[in-house]
Amino acid sequence: MQFLLITVSILFSAFFGISIQLCSSDSTCASNSQCNVSRGCPDGWQGFQRLYGRWCMKTFSGSGTRSWALGKCRNLNATLSGIQNVNEQNFVGNQFSNVSGIISGGVWVGARRRPQCFNALNVTLCTPQTTYAYYWTDGSTHGIDGFTWHPYQPLYEDCVAMYATNRTQVNYSPDEFYNGQLTDLICNQPLMIDNTFFDVNGYVCGKLPSIY
Repeated sequence: MQFLLITVSILFSAFFGISIQLCSSDSTCASNSQCNVSRGCPDGWQGFQRLYGRWCMKTFSGSGTRSWALGKCRNLNATLSGIQNVNEQNFVGNQFSNVSGIISGGVWVGARRRPQCFNALNVTLCTPQTTYAYYWTDGSTHGIDGFTWHPYQPLYEDCVAMYATNRTQVNYSPDEFYNGQLTDLICNQPLMIDNTFFDVNGYVCGKLPSIY
């Protein structure tokens, strides 16, 4: 039976030009949330299972404004991706280090400050601002699990970058950034700036898979 399923899958893949990831066993599928989840994602993109369906993500290196990064994603029929949870944070951190050739840096993500929260320190809707003042822009990311801000952030700017690294921090310090932590930035300011904790030299794109 297993041989028959594999044969059918291979023939299906060859005929339709679709790459399908096969699980080695039912137990593997049960224990590995990534099993077959990248089906329909382009080569080099990683699929993640989210509340309302699968989502494909890829991290890129490069320096530019937030609009520049969004344009790069749109050229790939994608958008700047939000960060759903710690699994996606770890993926971005590892992939950023691989594609950029550096240990750590910042990447633009798909989040922005709510218009009604600009300079509104005491507005009920925007308090606490770490969870209510910002929203995900990609149409797929939901909730606040991915809004893991640095202790000194945000500072009432419009756009958001994530600190990405594959380095493991052992001793915690509030003065340092750790993988997955966010900071807010002015959207159109040049990158490689001096008034933030890190340089922003990458971005994360996301899009729906081509097949379900």
